[in-house]
Amino acid sequence: EDLVVEIELIATRLADGRATPEQAQTVLVKVREALAARAFIGDVTALGIKCDGVAENIRTVRAAVAEKRAALRAEATSAREALAIEAEKLGPSTSWKQSSERFAKMIEEWKALPRTDRATEQALWKRISAARTGFDKRRRQHFAEADAEHKIAVTRKRELIAKAETLATSTDWVATGKQIRDLMNDWKAAPRAGRSDEDKLWKRFKSAQDAFFAAKMAAEAQAEDALRP
Repeated sequence: EDLVVEIELIATRLADGRATPEQAQTVLVKVREALAARAFIGDVTALGIKCDGVAENIRTVRAAVAEKRAALRAEATSAREALAIEAEKLGPSTSWKQSSERFAKMIEEWKALPRTDRATEQALWKRISAARTGFDKRRRQHFAEADAEHKIAVTRKRELIAKAETLATSTDWVATGKQIRDLMNDWKAAPRAGRSDEDKLWKRFKSAQDAFFAAKMAAEAQAEDALRP
């Protein structure tokens, strides 16, 4: 009776998913060993049939588990393939911030996927890694060039500011006015220094300009006053 209860209980648990095929196999082996020892009295045939039923159910559940695992591996492989394709399309991007964030998110998505066979994973990962490495190299080069251009622009505009500030106190209104207008054209032709620096530099340059033209207007007004009777 104990053996019957044990085999029926494991059969029920296997059917409703509370027991794994391995756990059921352990119980089945134990009951069949007891059957072979014949250290009891009772309906041996009925118990053997129950054991056969559990053995068949174990095979069925194992097959279902294997099929489910295979399906999950196939889905994971497909998802990783999609990530590799996306990475390769994203590699040439110049949307530096957005693409960097997407690459980082792709890595997290990769890690969250179920494991598949090692060779396939490695091949797909190499594709993603190559695309990401190429993107990062171009991004670093872009910002290095932008930084160099920024430094050149700042240097050039500081030179123009220095000239403008030197001319700000000049009283040679005609010649200096032309020089300041030329400096303005040079300013427009110079590369931009980035929004933050550009605004600060422009304020200094304009301040020197304004100082000269304000002095010029004041001198002209004074000259007109002197000519009045």
